[in-house]
Parts: sequence; structure tokens; C-alpha cells
Amino acid sequence: MRTAFVAGIVLFSMPAAASVVTPGKNWPQKGAILTGPQALDLLRPCSRIGPVNVQRQWTPTSQDIQRLESALPTFHEHLLQQVTDPRFNLSLDAYHRQYAGFVTGGRSVIYVNLWRTTTPPPWWRDQAALVCDGGPTNWGVEWEITTGRFMNPAFNGR
Repeated sequence: MRTAFVAGIVLFSMPAAASVVTPGKNWPQKGAILTGPQALDLLRPCSRIGPVNVQRQWTPTSQDIQRLESALPTFHEHLLQQVTDPRFNLSLDAYHRQYAGFVTGGRSVIYVNLWRTTTPPPWWRDQAALVCDGGPTNWGVEWEITTGRFMNPAFNGR
């Protein structure tokens, strides 16, 4: 039986960066921006809830991703305090990421698809990596670009 675990945390505010942030060590080596049909595939993750009420797509810039990545470690630490499954207790370095821009509920968000892998498939920078089950080693979260808030973290089913 597949079930999606949605974290009880709905919003977590991070101050929006006032200037361009230098890339973190996970960008771009472990990150890819998806656009077009490939980005739309991220709206249908296999065993978790993805973004809903999407009105349209947009393409995040490298600067947008840098801002998101600079806030992600603090959000991840906050989640570590909330999620009791030991499989989630991983460093962010263990995750590859895919980013896609959507307008949902009138807000511009970047959806981040995170999954743990040591050897990603060769196509991961061009196609959505949709992992079924896997528990909290595979998760996604929305980041609102104007406020810097992370919203709606969701983990794959077990």
C-alpha cells in the first residue's frame, strides 16, 4: 500500500536574500532546472503529494536557485527536528535535486524534488526523477520566491 506522508509543517519563513548568494556546493553539481513537459512531470510524483492548483510554469534563474539553496540547510535542520524516521537523518549532500518553477495559488514557487542517490541515472538533468516509495529519503518542497518561505514538504510513502 502506498501512502504519502505530509509533514505537519506547512510554512517555514526564511528572510528573502537581499543580494545574490554565491552557489552552494550542491549547485549545480547535484541540481538541475527542469522546464516544459519535464517540469510538468514533477507535478505527479509517484507516492507523495506534489504542487497543486498550478496555473502556469516559469523558469527559475540560477540566482533564484542560489537563494533557495542558501535557505535550504536551515529548513532541512528544522525538518530534522520534526521527522522521526531515521532514514531522513541524512545530510543535504546525500540528495540530488531537480527544480521547476510554477505559479500556484497566485504565488511563484520553485518546487524542489530531492532524492537520495550515489549514482544518478544519466538522464536526471533532463527528465523528472520520479521515485516510488522509498520513504523520507525522497521528498519534495515548494519555496515561494518573494517571501523565501518553504511550504508543503511531502515525503514518499514507505
